[in-house]
Amino acid sequence: MALDEIILNPEKIDALSSKSRREILKLLKGRRMTLSEISEELNLSVSTVHDHMTKLTESGLVNLDDDGRKWKYYSLTRETRKILDGGSSHNVIFVFSAILMFSAAIYSFAVFIRGYEPKAAAAFTLHDPVFFFVGEFLLFAAVYLGYITICRKRYAEYAKTD
Repeated sequence: MALDEIILNPEKIDALSSKSRREILKLLKGRRMTLSEISEELNLSVSTVHDHMTKLTESGLVNLDDDGRKWKYYSLTRETRKILDGGSSHNVIFVFSAILMFSAAIYSFAVFIRGYEPKAAAAFTLHDPVFFFVGEFLLFAAVYLGYITICRKRYAEYAKTD
């Protein structure tokens, strides 16, 4: 399921509207936890945490892992993990693409400056402006992808501090 395929229905939006519930989701991102562990971490009463967990479970953001033992564990659903990660794998793709485009732009500028010698027997060097324009375009695209990556990273950091 891609990040674009995540559906936020009114129940999920309502569940995410509480700061305490968002803090609970951040805690559960690290590992699965029991009510008492969450209560202790957030300095909230167990009954308050239970109310929050009921809301999160009903909205489909959290799973209740009840395997018949004494402790009941809460964990994030796969969809919630994708929401909290914010598509961090996309940043790797953007950075890799920016580096690749930057390298191609440098190569294109070098070919323009050095000149291109066709394989034919002609003894001339071609300084084709197409190489320069392609280099400019690729350099612009690389800078733009770098800018997008930085903006996405800042947004992810801002969302984590909420």
